[in-house]
Amino acid sequence: VAGPVKQVLRSGVEIVWRETRYLDPGEQREACSRTCLARGVGRFVLVTMSFWPEETARWIPVWNELLRSLRMGEYVEPTTGRPAR
Repeated sequence: VAGPVKQVLRSGVEIVWRETRYLDPGEQREACSRTCLARGVGRFVLVTMSFWPEETARWIPVWNELLRSLRMGEYVEPTTGRPAR
């Protein structure tokens, strides 16, 4: 079952994402998957994260931080994670 598509617009990046629930064929139980497609100037990023429903409280803050911190087209210093000047 696919949830609604959500959109996040920020300077330099447009993000759409959706949560889907499905039956995991190996485990024979419900699983959750979140898929994000982000578009920046000349770039696209696809991110998928899957988790069990009972772990939702653990993984949703991780997903929210991913969306909050996603930057495109910016050079970042690999040792500090800060934008290069």
